[in-house]
Amino acid sequence: MTGDLPIPHKPPRIKSCESWSSIYEMAVDLVEPDLVLLSIGSWERYDQLLNGERLKAGSTEWKQYFFGQLRIASEVLGRRGAKVVILTRPCRQRRKLSTRPVLTRPGSYQAVNDVLTQFAERHADIGLIDLADEICEDGRYLSELDGVQLYSDGTHFTVAGSQRVWQFVAPEVERVWQELSAGESLDGIR
Repeated sequence: MTGDLPIPHKPPRIKSCESWSSIYEMAVDLVEPDLVLLSIGSWERYDQLLNGERLKAGSTEWKQYFFGQLRIASEVLGRRGAKVVILTRPCRQRRKLSTRPVLTRPGSYQAVNDVLTQFAERHADIGLIDLADEICEDGRYLSELDGVQLYSDGTHFTVAGSQRVWQFVAPEVERVWQELSAGESLDGIR
């Protein structure tokens, strides 16, 4: 694991949420990775609109939809034999993004992480790294960790914050890689 593989082409911009699996496919074909680290974006914690119906974040329908999306992602990302490792979502600073109605629910980060954890627990070939546990304090947002400012705006990592996060993630990826390669249970990291 070197972490410095150059990507020879700039990935195409995603024009709609429906095209993400095609983008993943192209990236896997281009890079042919041995391991893929899947970091879910913050948008998954919001209500989802599916066929004109709103799936409320944390609801049974939302969880089923999210599980299905994770299944598709893991199948596409692992289709050439790559091991798939999922990062839990770290907590973020609450901020008002617009005057539109809020489409997120209290505890939505935890709901996302619960689904990510349950998905990995049900799939022995999927690894999980608990980033939220590392950079949040009892589920609460931390602006800095070990004297390092993590975020530039409460959501996006600073350069130093990214480096601090990678100091935790890199050895975890190596450990999970070894466990997945050996076919061992991942119970110790959940």
